[in-house]
Amino acid sequence: MVQYDDFVIKFVGTSTDAEHRVFVDSPAGSAEGVFRSPIATRDLGRTLTSAHDAIRDGDTMRKVEADAPHDVPSDIGIQLFRALFAGDVKTRFDECLGMVAAGRTVLRIQIKLNLDNPAVAPLAALPWELLHYHEKRTNLSKGPYTVVARYLDVPHSSDLPAFVGPLRVLFVMADPHKDLNLAEERLRIERRLSSADVQIVHEWMEGATFSTLESRLLKHAYHIVHFMGHGGFDGSDGVLHLERDTPGQGAIPIRGKDLAELLQSRNGALRLVVLNACRTAGSEYRPDTDPYCGVAPALVMAGVPAVVAMQFPISDDGAIDFAERLYSQLADGEPIEEAVRAGRLVLQREWLTPVLFSRCDALAFPRTSASALGPALGTPAHGVGIQVGDGRELLPYMVDRTHLMRELGAKLKRAGPAVPLVAIIHGDDAQCQDQLHTRICEIELPNVLGLDKRKVSLTKHYLEWPREYRGAREFHDHLTYTLAQRVQPGALPPAMQRAFAALPAPVVIQSRILSSQWHRYGTSVLDDYLAYWQAWPSDTAVQRLLVFIYIKYELPETGWRRMLAARRTEAVNAAVERQLEAVNRSDRDRVMVTVLPKLDGIDEQDVEDWRTGHDAPLAREDVRRMFSEHKATTSEERMSMEVAGKKLEALLRARSGALRVPHDVSLLCR
Repeated sequence: MVQYDDFVIKFVGTSTDAEHRVFVDSPAGSAEGVFRSPIATRDLGRTLTSAHDAIRDGDTMRKVEADAPHDVPSDIGIQLFRALFAGDVKTRFDECLGMVAAGRTVLRIQIKLNLDNPAVAPLAALPWELLHYHEKRTNLSKGPYTVVARYLDVPHSSDLPAFVGPLRVLFVMADPHKDLNLAEERLRIERRLSSADVQIVHEWMEGATFSTLESRLLKHAYHIVHFMGHGGFDGSDGVLHLERDTPGQGAIPIRGKDLAELLQSRNGALRLVVLNACRTAGSEYRPDTDPYCGVAPALVMAGVPAVVAMQFPISDDGAIDFAERLYSQLADGEPIEEAVRAGRLVLQREWLTPVLFSRCDALAFPRTSASALGPALGTPAHGVGIQVGDGRELLPYMVDRTHLMRELGAKLKRAGPAVPLVAIIHGDDAQCQDQLHTRICEIELPNVLGLDKRKVSLTKHYLEWPREYRGAREFHDHLTYTLAQRVQPGALPPAMQRAFAALPAPVVIQSRILSSQWHRYGTSVLDDYLAYWQAWPSDTAVQRLLVFIYIKYELPETGWRRMLAARRTEAVNAAVERQLEAVNRSDRDRVMVTVLPKLDGIDEQDVEDWRTGHDAPLAREDVRRMFSEHKATTSEERMSMEVAGKKLEALLRARSGALRVPHDVSLLCR
């Protein structure tokens, strides 16, 4: 897990609005300076509008207002940095950068603001996430050794009681205008949580109204509350838009102050609130308004330890991408600062939008053994369950892949600890290859290796691919840096390998990439990726290293106007598949490569074997009728993964009452 050193910057107002005294407390010592804002207060609104990265016209926005800022002056971040980091303050900052680069920590730049001070309050609206160290070509919010967090000086202790798992998360969904893809956000978050290193219990609250949200928050305690939907300002108040008690009657705004009152009674458990909605960070400033009028500042004032919010409008796609990466990091046990930094990296022109407010020390949720906590929520006493809500989750467990697992296990044993095994899983969402990967890691590999899953578990790290490919050297540097951030910040492969050697179980490296991105990189990128693992140090290897690459094939778009795009997508997927066939036939030194075959559907026997082997709430006649109807309409014996998933989901929904479980319990077949 990433460790932090704090570079605390505190502002004190002076007799002039344009000048502020700065006090710094850092690992390299203290310093004082003067900050003169490069943006005048009277120009703040207009400048911030232009400072936000342009968002493409026509994107679905998570807001009610129709305005969207355009054009980013590239020098605002540079001007802001030079105004803040000058004289002794810059000297201390450079010294701290040298210390963290040479050690194993990351420098957390903590912008500390007292909004009750009228002279300081306007500084909360400045885009601190834009700070750019031009001489080092580094943005401090995205750089390898720095993160930026805002700290509002409120009358609450920064000390938190000990975390008692499992981690409990409430996801609040509200889409009164029916114009957001919240289902996709839910699906992608669930996939990340399904492979978590942290024991997580989560609930989904669809169509949230004020009364239903109030009832849930007053009855239950959560560590994280995540809101997905619309946000903005209603007059001078920051608001979230919930649904009305009568469906179809539009939105009802809930002020940040009202939400804060609901959450105050849960402060003993609550650690984090995520507001995945536009303009919830409270970046709007006027001298005559309450400085805590925004949703996020109101929650911080109420005592919430950490809040992630959006300071500008964010596109629907951007919000989904950010949420997926955020929970991928939290599920790996990373602190919230690293999770937000990683979330920025998946956003392209919207990376400036997320804001982190934190008043505690590197908020993280410790990795916890499921066996130490007892059965997970939704796991029946007999150990069998069904995920009612997406039947595709079941499909990898129905297909007989015994031969594949035997082959994978044999290659793993033949490779030994000195040779990394690279396994490539490819296919589209309907083929459930990511669930197959979960099955391999949680069931098959422990069985092949003879691991006692009650005592040890595989160590998993997510290895992010770069946005752009600029040659092997830069690609390898990126891989080293990204992996080191998960294992040991600043470490090179020999040091990381020594860290792996000390672990009690094999190490799994996971990567995901779209087929279109892979194709855009060119055919050489796969050779470069394999060459990286071929050069992996083996002199201290005593632990097996497994590298999984999941290549997601993008499904063709539908509609006659998109016919050309669909053909292009199919051609790209076919080209990637041909390349993988060639890779699978080739031999390489010091690395073993295997390409797992695609799932091409399931037949009646697959489902029947699964039904009887897992005590599923389906009758033999259900399965027979399901395939008979399919054959009558298509003349085919096998079903595609997507079709089978939908049919199974319908059957399981109809039969799930026999399980007699609470409506909010999630049951997953494992």
